[in-house]
Amino acid sequence: MKNFKFNNAGIFLIFLLSRMNADISAATNSNKKQVSYRSDCIAAQATANLEISKVRASLRITSYFRDVTMIGPEFQLGNSNRGFSNFFVGNLWLGGYDPFNNLKVAAMTYASMTSNDYWAGPINPETNSTNMTACNEWDKNFTVSGQNIELHKSKFLQAQSAGTEYKVEDIPVDVLAWPGIGNPYFESVHGFAIPSYVSHLAPFYDLNSDGIYDPKSGDYPYNYSRTYAIKGDLESKQHMVFSISNDIGNIHTSSRGFPIGAEIRKLAFGFDTDDELGEMLFFNTKIHNHGPNQISQFYAGIWADTESFCSWGKDYLGFDSTRNMAYIYEIIEEDQCECTIVGSNCTLVPVSGMRMYHGFRKDQDTASLQVSSFIYYTNGGLNGAIPAMSDPSQAIEYYRYLSGVWRDGTPLTYGGNGYNPGSTAVTKYAYPSNPASTDSNSWSMCNTPPILADRRMIMSTGPITLNPGEINDFTFGTLAALVPKNGCPDITILQENSDVATDLFDPGTVSTDLFSGLENDNVKLFPNPYFRSAHGNNLCLHFRDLPSSCELSIIDMQGKTLAHSKLQNIGPDQFNWEPGAAQLAPGLYFIRVAQKNGTQQILKFLIME
Repeated sequence: MKNFKFNNAGIFLIFLLSRMNADISAATNSNKKQVSYRSDCIAAQATANLEISKVRASLRITSYFRDVTMIGPEFQLGNSNRGFSNFFVGNLWLGGYDPFNNLKVAAMTYASMTSNDYWAGPINPETNSTNMTACNEWDKNFTVSGQNIELHKSKFLQAQSAGTEYKVEDIPVDVLAWPGIGNPYFESVHGFAIPSYVSHLAPFYDLNSDGIYDPKSGDYPYNYSRTYAIKGDLESKQHMVFSISNDIGNIHTSSRGFPIGAEIRKLAFGFDTDDELGEMLFFNTKIHNHGPNQISQFYAGIWADTESFCSWGKDYLGFDSTRNMAYIYEIIEEDQCECTIVGSNCTLVPVSGMRMYHGFRKDQDTASLQVSSFIYYTNGGLNGAIPAMSDPSQAIEYYRYLSGVWRDGTPLTYGGNGYNPGSTAVTKYAYPSNPASTDSNSWSMCNTPPILADRRMIMSTGPITLNPGEINDFTFGTLAALVPKNGCPDITILQENSDVATDLFDPGTVSTDLFSGLENDNVKLFPNPYFRSAHGNNLCLHFRDLPSSCELSIIDMQGKTLAHSKLQNIGPDQFNWEPGAAQLAPGLYFIRVAQKNGTQQILKFLIME
């Protein structure tokens, strides 16, 4: 009998053929349309180098970043002529099950021409497909600066005041080229048109509420999502980079999973400020299910290859569950002054963080989910690597990490390295204690020193159910801080720095005299967020438990009242209000419920596309 030998390429070809047969069989047995991954796209190549204040990063279309580096003299290390790197690579992992129990996974680590699960461009929802032309055309990042947005707004208002035409040639090019839906100038700038089937692209302020991005009519790029809206002084100080990608452009050669039919719209942004915001980089990610099937037990995760800034293999990890923040640090010995910040007299070392400012939501009327799990694994090619804690090689292993368990399905458990088969101390978060903690029950890499290893981390949000046509999103940020060199570092300063950005993503903390003395009542408002695509342009709001007599007002972020009604003798059940405010642009508003006795309740209200 002959012995046959297969190389890796042959094994993978057999694997792909068996997958195709399985997919065809599933489609036949279920009598349902399946998402096709047999398009001919190639890996996206475009990058955008974003440098703002104290952060520099290389952004990719089908991944988050390569090499997020802190710059400036205050971040310069003694062993380097540049700042230190927070993260080497960051990427997106997605996974869930369709109604026929087929696992769908898209997950990348180090993107290459031969290891890829994402491709540039939108999905045609009519055919659940894309093609090479679309992938090649959308292989670009769209950048815009806050300064140019403010210049554009100023020029438009000047033309309006003077009663003169606002000419196209006066519009800043990045504002003119912004990929807002219906942009009439998009093709003249980029050389291709926005397809008619595309229903969502980059966010913008629709001044005349016609649903079309027309900068000549005063529309402008506007950074908002369901939980935040960048307004005021920060608008002029921001830089934004938008990209759109999908997971159906070709066969998944990274995770080897079945495609989801996911369209991914990413908005990276940061601020030119002198405070802690200038040391952060943010990413809002919208996942649009263009597949024919509901995806349940669906998770999204941020995968990152963490970076040792001084000694290889000593990138220690931890997680602050109260802030939904992962962090990276090193233990610097007393005599390692070359690993400290220049000018600090051997006293300061950097730590890095990644915080989820809002996760997925279960449905349109619920708050954001917390981080569902934080786990890590090590480079399996190194001596001493434990196979169950090393690199995933098939879709189910990626999904296990996404859902917070080890590669072999063993739960993450408290203590040691987290891999303790048979232990009942199951936990969602690895190393949740401050490294400087002296509590005997604390668990950090500092008090259970691991072996030298090359580590990667996954911070996830979910699980949710994503229906066909549905969109869900999450926002996270990277940051850094300088802390005293003290063996196991105290991360308190990093925690405090991350809190600076919470005002951006928690509208309830907006500081304004309007909200002084508000009362905590029990009025309920829905739908909230209000999605125009689902509920129509003419607002119809539903309330429960309103006071029998009160006044309702819609108020914008500047405190201007946009709609107002007095109500008398209403019942305790549901009350429907049509305020006649159809021209409200997408964004954040407040609804005030005021009673005759002077008490009031303020409800946050978000209008979405």
